[in-house]
Amino acid sequence: MVEFLIKLLAGDFPEWPISDTSLMGIQNARFLHDRQEERLAEEGIYPWDED
Repeated sequence: MVEFLIKLLAGDFPEWPISDTSLMGIQNARFLHDRQEERLAEEGIYPWDED
């Protein structure tokens, strides 16, 4: 599974293997726990905006 995710985020497939295209072209993948995302949203911060 880890290998699949690494290849997916790197765009290392000849054809996109999943129906969700929102992961295409992500340069710097990161993990954010649901609670942390909710806390930031309450502060008016959208953590997924590109800096």
